[in-house]
Amino acid sequence: VKDQLSRQRRKQLEALKGWVWDIIEYQFEEGFRQLIKYVEREGKVSMPKHYVTPDGYGLAVWVANTRKEKDKLKKEWVERLESVPGWFWKKYKEQWQGKYNILKAFIEKEGHHSLSKGHVTDDGFKLGEWTVYQRTAKRKNKLSNKQIKLLEALPNWTWDVLDTNWKKGLLHLQVFTDQEGKARVSND
Repeated sequence: VKDQLSRQRRKQLEALKGWVWDIIEYQFEEGFRQLIKYVEREGKVSMPKHYVTPDGYGLAVWVANTRKEKDKLKKEWVERLESVPGWFWKKYKEQWQGKYNILKAFIEKEGHHSLSKGHVTDDGFKLGEWTVYQRTAKRKNKLSNKQIKLLEALPNWTWDVLDTNWKKGLLHLQVFTDQEGKARVSND
């Protein structure tokens, strides 16, 4: 249609605020621009599932759709996305490593990995649920050997929290009985 219009009519349309000829190109460029702003501000590509930029752009949706449509994207767009620090196509594997890094940082800061299932990080990540799921995933053979080794390399990591807590409790009771000469704890 663009080529069928006179030069004057094309210029009139192009003078309109917000006019674009190629909506797909425009949408990619807008999403990419928003992604770059986000990465510069946050220092990472990962974002909450329903993240909307301060100016109202649904960036998380754009990122998710762009990942799904990788095979349909222009080669140039794929290359530009891959040049963004931290960009990834297969979300789960990259997410796992990122979430593992959050757990590792938590352990380094707090000195333990005893967090409740409901523990949520400041940015809304459900670290407690994720940690519980890793133990379940191992039992169901859903973790790779690399993931298992990474988790086992964490200080005091345990696959069976109940057994570990039992042993800790028994140890504390043993210390108490050695000091008090009895196992019965009074309420006084």
